[in-house]
Amino acid sequence: MKESYKICFLGYQGLTEMARKTIEDMKLSDTEFMLRDCTPDSLRAVLDEAVTAGYEIFIGGGSNYARFKQISSMYIQELQVTEVDYLTALRKSEAYGHNPAIVLYKYRQPIDIAVLSQLFGRQVGLLVYEETGELKDLIEESNYDVLIGTTVVRSYALQGNRQYVLAYAGDKTIRSAISRARNSAAFIKKEQRLAVINRALIQDTNIGIIISNEDGYVTMINRVAEKYLEVDAGAANGRLLAELQRNLAPREDSASEFFRIIQGVRLRCTQKKLFVKGEFIGYFTTLRIDNSKLATARNKEVPLPMEVAYHWHDMVTESAAMRKAITYGQQITDSWFPCAIIGEQGTHKKLFAECLHSDSSRAEKPLIMLNLSTISENDAGRHLLGCSDPKEPHVGLLEMANGGTVVLSNLNYSNRAVQACLLDAVTYHQIIPTGGYKKISLNIRFITILDTPVYMGEINTGLYSLLTTQVIEVPPIRARKEDIVPLFEREIELCINKPFRLKRFEKAINVLRWYEWRGNLSEIQACAARFGLSYLERSSATPASVYRNVIDSIGRKKIIKQAEDNFNKTEQTATDFSQMVNEMCDYAGMTQAEVAEHLEMSRTTLWRKMEQN
Repeated sequence: MKESYKICFLGYQGLTEMARKTIEDMKLSDTEFMLRDCTPDSLRAVLDEAVTAGYEIFIGGGSNYARFKQISSMYIQELQVTEVDYLTALRKSEAYGHNPAIVLYKYRQPIDIAVLSQLFGRQVGLLVYEETGELKDLIEESNYDVLIGTTVVRSYALQGNRQYVLAYAGDKTIRSAISRARNSAAFIKKEQRLAVINRALIQDTNIGIIISNEDGYVTMINRVAEKYLEVDAGAANGRLLAELQRNLAPREDSASEFFRIIQGVRLRCTQKKLFVKGEFIGYFTTLRIDNSKLATARNKEVPLPMEVAYHWHDMVTESAAMRKAITYGQQITDSWFPCAIIGEQGTHKKLFAECLHSDSSRAEKPLIMLNLSTISENDAGRHLLGCSDPKEPHVGLLEMANGGTVVLSNLNYSNRAVQACLLDAVTYHQIIPTGGYKKISLNIRFITILDTPVYMGEINTGLYSLLTTQVIEVPPIRARKEDIVPLFEREIELCINKPFRLKRFEKAINVLRWYEWRGNLSEIQACAARFGLSYLERSSATPASVYRNVIDSIGRKKIIKQAEDNFNKTEQTATDFSQMVNEMCDYAGMTQAEVAEHLEMSRTTLWRKMEQN
């Protein structure tokens, strides 16, 4: 079957017609084109139309290209109007006037106006605009008699009784851009087809499979691995494998086969390096449930791998609320009493549990994370206590963890059989394996992770009281705003593997501190990972690019919704309305024209509502 491709050309009057003729001459029967005239203000609507119609590859130049890069992560081939094109337009302008100026969109690639002036033989002016409404005022206030730019310039030049010359990319530039865009479309389609085939093969297996690139970032994870790691593919892809599960971090000295305790289950793991024509491209990790017999475990000590756990000195904090929680945690680190760590979802309460273990006298003993919701009522005894049946012997997790720490999560979703096993273990510090009679003494510290508000459900009140003998309350991010920037910096550094500081990017910092982070540290972690991946692609950091990257990483829609929610909580006066508009502009990177469009009103109405004080 012959492949077909779809490319959208974002132009303006004159350029679009030239592109239409070039496309007809190129006779690309396998490529469908959508040609649209648009400006930066109308680009979002055109982009939505094209995406809905199935277009994934775009061509645009000047202001459209710059605006596209701000609002979308899809592929766009730049159609650049070069200095030669501008010089040609300047030569044409001599027939219309003697004081020419080039008009540029603020975020497009800059031009060297000094060199153009030198080549032209006299001074050339420069007008830079951000909104088309602003352009009208700039033209009226200037003394230039000939304006050079796009179709937008022509319409405003006519209104201001000025002459105009359109600056076009030449036919050669258009042909080159179309060819590169078509090649990119072919490559992307091929990659998509291979990805679908690979995913189908990987998903149709009963073992967990994780594929990560050479830097350790997950590129594919199948359903079985999602189940073992308790994470969905959307949250896993693009993150470091070490972030999803610390003891699966790729190591140069790792054995080809090893054992790991993951979410309370002992897994047999393999990890191999992937090579293509001798070039290292990533890691292939597999996960299988270990079915070792009890006799093997009894007669030969099975070494449990130690979790690479956090220590108190690893915790990032500059806030008083977080320091208070850490100080109390340090005080009870060596206590043997059960401890509960309570806080909102996403506050990474697990890190406190790791610190309580890794800085205690139990640090050399096992640390087992146990998700109680995954243990069925029928399997509770065998899973937790073990089994002495000679036909199917099994070592229970509590015995495996003896001398160390067991971290319990999802207590409120556990069944009565699980709670009964835990109640005996916590109360009497001993267990009897299923089908056996010999008691096994336990020396375990139990740490329980609880989300607030605590839903008691069918939790045994006696067990709950014992597990909450000591309580650490982890504050939400909104109560520790001083920590947001250093936390974001740390997560970026984990992603890009080098230092990164936000101190000189004031606008980006303002966005981070204003946003509410309702997902707490988990949301910061995800946003910082997206920021880091984008930074690695650009390999440069200017105030404007970092500011836009922060907005994209959080999500413009989320920022807009927060601004609207803030407004809805007020008395909705003109001052409150102005505050909402300013928040959308300052923190979502919107222009007032875009705010007006979002609020479904004209810019005149927007300005009038803001000025009604």
